Amino acid sequence: MHQDAHEFLNYVLNAIAENVMDQQKKMEESEKQKEQQYYDASEKSKSSVNGASINESEGSGGSGIIIIESHL
Repeated sequence: MHQDAHEFLNYVLNAIAENVMDQQKKMEESEKQKEQQYYDASEKSKSSVNGASINESEGSGGSGIIIIESHL
């Protein structure tokens, strides 16, 4: 009987530890998604300046060409 109580206690503690680790992993993944969404939004706002869209395209040789389209 005493050993059964110890086994049950170990089972419960292991289940709690696993649950806490899973929750922590989910929170870290959620935080990474929020950071990625923030980064994407800030990149999108950088590409739009005062009603003008800036499109960057690379030509041959790696030189960048910037095309500014006004949406006024």
